[in-house]
Amino acid sequence: MTRLDKYLVSLPERVLRSASALAAGLVREIGEVILPKRLRRTRLYQTMVETTLRFLIEQVGQVPDVYPSEGKLAENFLLKRTLGDGLDIAGIVAFHASPVWVLAALADISGAGRQLMDEITASLKEEGLLDRKQTF
Repeated sequence: MTRLDKYLVSLPERVLRSASALAAGLVREIGEVILPKRLRRTRLYQTMVETTLRFLIEQVGQVPDVYPSEGKLAENFLLKRTLGDGLDIAGIVAFHASPVWVLAALADISGAGRQLMDEITASLKEEGLLDRKQTF
C-alpha cells in the first residue's frame, strides 16, 4: 500500500473526527455565550451536555488541553455512558421520565433554592430589615 493509498483510506476517519470536534466545540462555545452561567453549572446540564461535548472534543476529535486535566473523563466513558443511557431509556419507557434526569433536576432546584434564599437574606440585611449578625 502506497503512502497516497494510506492517506486516502484514513481520510474519512480524519474528516469525521475533525467534524465531530468542530461541531462539539462550536456548540460548547455557543453555550458559553448564550446560556447563563448558573444554568451551565447545574448537574442536569453537566450530566447531559457538558460530559458529552467533552467526550466528543477530547476523545473523538483528539483535541488536547481544551478542558482542565483534573476533571478527566472516567475510564471506559463510552461504555458507561451507553449503559447509563440504556437505563435512562428503560426509565423513560417504564415511567415516562428518566430517573436520572428527575434526580438531577431536583438536585438543581434544591441548590438553586438555597442560593436564592442566601441572596434574599443578604439583600434584606443590606436594607436593614434583618439583623446582620443573625444567620438564616
